[in-house]
Amino acid sequence: MSLRISLILLFVSYVAGLSPFESDDFPFEEELEDLEGLAWTEVEDKNIDGDNETSVPAYKSAEFKHYLPVLKLPESLRIPASLVQKGLFRPEPGTQPVPSAVKRILLPLRITSVKPNVDKRVEVLCHLDRIYVRVLRSMFSNRLAWKYLKFGSCPVNQATSKHYYFLHYLKGCSLQRQESADRVIFSNTVYYRPPAPKGPVARELPFSVAVQCRYNKFFRSYKIGFFPRLQGGTVHKILNSDSTIRLSAYDASWKPLQHGHGYSIGQPMYFEVKTGAPRHGGKIYVNNCHISASQHPESTDKYPVVEKAGCMVDSKASSASKFISHTETSVKFSVGAFVPKEMIGQARKVLYLHCEVTVGPAEPSFAYKSCTFDWNTRTCPGDMKG
Repeated sequence: MSLRISLILLFVSYVAGLSPFESDDFPFEEELEDLEGLAWTEVEDKNIDGDNETSVPAYKSAEFKHYLPVLKLPESLRIPASLVQKGLFRPEPGTQPVPSAVKRILLPLRITSVKPNVDKRVEVLCHLDRIYVRVLRSMFSNRLAWKYLKFGSCPVNQATSKHYYFLHYLKGCSLQRQESADRVIFSNTVYYRPPAPKGPVARELPFSVAVQCRYNKFFRSYKIGFFPRLQGGTVHKILNSDSTIRLSAYDASWKPLQHGHGYSIGQPMYFEVKTGAPRHGGKIYVNNCHISASQHPESTDKYPVVEKAGCMVDSKASSASKFISHTETSVKFSVGAFVPKEMIGQARKVLYLHCEVTVGPAEPSFAYKSCTFDWNTRTCPGDMKG
């Protein structure tokens, strides 16, 4: 039987005047060959003020008269977190009438979007990882207006004969992220700050426009199906067995190391692997151990301490690393404290010791042992060949 145990060592705005509107996310376009050809018209087809807007697609009529009429359902419907009712669809034995709450979910009210009759001066497209904002060039009398136009901390980075564009990732331009139970919101501001007039009159004024991308967390889907894809991997779980194996850290007096305490570099770190009596006799062995800055045992960033089925390989680098005692139910050992080079300079250094423990025969062998490098004979007693 082989067990693994571990121990811790020390997420716009159209403006008429200056009032903002909100745009929802749209399908992401990988290439932007023609900026003016983007689906900006989709913005005006959205009812962005309410959370219950629907987009009703066209359906073919039924071919046979005896078929029931095709339901005109939305592709999806945004809902607040308070309307997430997974329990209504939990399987139950027997049959019963469809509850009213389920009927309201399966047959939602049809809501018609109203196209705003306004002039688009500032528009936005919200994608999964980026935001596109464009500003109408006819707003400006200054041919160099792009120099004074900013989206947060970002300048104009594309332009056509009709628009100035800001095409940026959500992580840039000083975007502010807010999150509620219903949605994730990214906010920023479009600024226009022209230079002060040199004469007695001003021909343009500064302005700012609030911009938001709102990403709803919950949807009811009526046209799109999802198929789960099983993904392999390793799950680490505490084993329920008659004998519990524990890996504990101690101080130099073999008292349990207190929470928040640690070790000084170069000094021994004391550990004990302990269990109850093995179910079928035998003896526990520390098969291998490694120290890592990650709490995940499978991390590639690791430093080996015990290898080769019980050899204290770190004892070749530090005389403080060695096996101290070994009984049927306990293995005590120490490791010279060290710091990985990439952690030098960090104020708080936390490392994890991961060990694999094996129950083996009472008598040691090549596959079951606890050996330490002997600096006098420059050999590893117990590292038997064969």
